[in-house]
Amino acid sequence: MAQKHGLLSQGVCTGDTLVDRAVLSGIQGALAGKARVLVVPTGARLETVEFVRAALGCQVLQVFEGVPEVFGGGFSTLVGDYKDQPEAVGVPFPTLEYKIKGGEGFDADDPRGEILIRGPLVAQTPDIDAAGWLRSGVFGRLLPNGALALLPGPVL
Repeated sequence: MAQKHGLLSQGVCTGDTLVDRAVLSGIQGALAGKARVLVVPTGARLETVEFVRAALGCQVLQVFEGVPEVFGGGFSTLVGDYKDQPEAVGVPFPTLEYKIKGGEGFDADDPRGEILIRGPLVAQTPDIDAAGWLRSGVFGRLLPNGALALLPGPVL
């Protein structure tokens, strides 16, 4: 499995290595070799996600489901982005906008605060302001690669 994890660290997810043929073919065969992409909710243990990627040789995307008013969660990790930080929930779906609403002492170089979301995938609720932003009640920070990372609660 070290070889498979080494490939993942290089951004390569494959089911066609010597390890696959000699050791993992039984696991892959259980899915008839047809698994190409699996979608799991954010919060799955990183070690588990990496094991599934390595063992099945397929993409595993994590989808954020923390805001029920947003259809499909609104954020997903990307194919090939295996170096993501464990707390990352990915980038927003193309039809969504998001911003971080910080409080006093907001640092533009390290934006962290409440996540505000708007777009056609957001359900119409009384929590939406006049500009169309939904206050999610979820706190996060923006990562250098443009992905969103969750924080445990109010951080301001």
